[in-house]
Amino acid sequence: MADERVITLRFKEENFLDMELYQSLEKEKREMGLSMPVYVKEILHQHFENIQQERMNGDLNRCLERMQNMVHEEFVSLNDTITGMIARIPETSAGSIRRTAYEGISMENEEMLPEYSEELPEGMEGVLEQFI
Repeated sequence: MADERVITLRFKEENFLDMELYQSLEKEKREMGLSMPVYVKEILHQHFENIQQERMNGDLNRCLERMQNMVHEEFVSLNDTITGMIARIPETSAGSIRRTAYEGISMENEEMLPEYSEELPEGMEGVLEQFI
C-alpha cells in the first residue's frame, strides 16, 4: 500500500451540486460497468488529455495564423508590384508610339501591299501547275 496514492472525494448530501455530480458519476459508471475508482480515473485521464490537446491545438493555431499573415503580406506585396506594372503599360505604349512618330516612322513611309489582281505574279505559274 506504500506505493499507492489515495484520493478521497466527499460529496455532502446537503449540497445540491455535490449530490448532482455524485448521481451523474454513479449513473455513468453503472452504464459502463466500471467501479467508481476506475471510472473517475478514466474521467481524469480524458480531462488531462483534452487539456494537452487544446494546448497543442492552440500552438498549431498560432503557427497557422503566423503563416497566414506571412502569405497575406506576400500577396499584398505582389499585388502592389503587379498593379504598378499594369499601371506603367499605357505609359510605355504611349511613349513608344510618340517616340516612333517623333523619329519619323509612320504608316505613310512603309511599303504598301500590292493591289488585288487576277493574274499570278511572274514565275508562279509553274508552282501552281504542280498542284493541279
